[in-house]
Amino acid sequence: MNRLVGVAIVTVLACGVAFAEDGQKISNEEVMAQLRQLQKTVAQQQEQIAGLTSQLEDAKSLAAPTEALKDEHVRALIRQELVARPAAGMPAWADGLKFGGDFRLRYEGIYDRRGVHPFALVVDPNGRRRWVESGFRSRDPDDRSRFRYQLRFGFEKAITEELTMGVRLASGDGFATSRNRTMGNGFTPDNIWIDQAYLKYQPSAVPGLTILGGKHPNNWDVAGAGIMWDTDVTPEGLQIRYDLKCTETLSGWAQAEYLTIIENDSLLLADGHWASEVDALAYQIGAKADLTEGVSLTGALSYYDFMNVESPTALGLANWGGWSGGNSVGQDSSGANRIEEDFDVVVADAVLGFKGSELPCAVFGQYIKNTESTCGNDDDSAWAAGVRAGEIKQKGDWAATVQYAHVEQDAIVAGFGDADSNFSNYKGTIGEISYGLFDNTKVSGKIFCLDKLDGEDNSIITTQLDLTVKF
Repeated sequence: MNRLVGVAIVTVLACGVAFAEDGQKISNEEVMAQLRQLQKTVAQQQEQIAGLTSQLEDAKSLAAPTEALKDEHVRALIRQELVARPAAGMPAWADGLKFGGDFRLRYEGIYDRRGVHPFALVVDPNGRRRWVESGFRSRDPDDRSRFRYQLRFGFEKAITEELTMGVRLASGDGFATSRNRTMGNGFTPDNIWIDQAYLKYQPSAVPGLTILGGKHPNNWDVAGAGIMWDTDVTPEGLQIRYDLKCTETLSGWAQAEYLTIIENDSLLLADGHWASEVDALAYQIGAKADLTEGVSLTGALSYYDFMNVESPTALGLANWGGWSGGNSVGQDSSGANRIEEDFDVVVADAVLGFKGSELPCAVFGQYIKNTESTCGNDDDSAWAAGVRAGEIKQKGDWAATVQYAHVEQDAIVAGFGDADSNFSNYKGTIGEISYGLFDNTKVSGKIFCLDKLDGEDNSIITTQLDLTVKF
């Protein structure tokens, strides 16, 4: 670089001599000014060369990283590729396909139940016909131990940006309120049922609107008390729902659905007539407000207008006839057994949630009233209250729930109520605690301590130990 500066100085002096020879006079000050400008230019070039040298060293470092950097870089590229192209190597129709499910192993113990079956139809002191205990004892019925499993798996497929199809298959015995399969049937193969099959349309022109049709997930139980609807019930019908974001702290929704329960060609009565169709119209409005940081209040009001539930068709569906006896039943003019009550049911839900700490929890309550009680009895209301704490998202998390429930005989359509609690006509405490054994696996223990409300005094204790894997 010094040689370059020297050459430049000689060049400037030579130019000065040349100009002098041509008769043009150049002062010493002008020569020195040119030299200073030349030195400034050389300094800038040196800075640029230093910067390029540093970039070259960085490039060499990236070109030859350590083994750890190599591995991490490869993993990052793989993750990026999987996110960008989740269906790589798959046919085009697999784009937008989401698959998942769960598998549960269960031990269940049932204790202190009476060893009789409620198969006798009698008239009570109020003149109402009811199923009562027949007095016939079954084989050692007081206690029962059994092993069960539940398998559910399915997918959601985005047909377009607005239309989604969902399908889920499940184990079970064909009951609306259970996907459990009891082991011990001589190793015979078990059935797989269609648990969900629906289309969901969310038009982009109307944000917040959802049209849902088919056999779909149940979104009616806001409090999650499981009284009106067993958690396994998947309604069938056509639902319209609208979600609205009012403010930053307030949102709401409204939904309505036509539910198809029993089709009219399903039962030929003794008098030669076909039984009536059983349907329902359901309506719900709700809102969620963020009261303070981490504290929210959710409330909903629902109304269900069941039509022709008292038809003989609904007897097997709405009156399970188990330990609790189910709904009040009688006979029609032709002698066919039927549900005595009509059901126009109002449900109020409330949930107060706290998520400001590492331990989210909620206090919840639900009240139910059958406003169409025609038997003249007072067995037409139900309620539940409880608390939830914790949430399982990964290994080591835990959660617990305890609630007290009081469900009178004709407050709900018993065939859709909580099967583990024996549907209706009971009161008692239900508790559950769960622990995250692995990130996608939990172990749970649950206990039901229940007493029968109507009929002969009777109690039952049910315990459940579950191991559940999600995939």
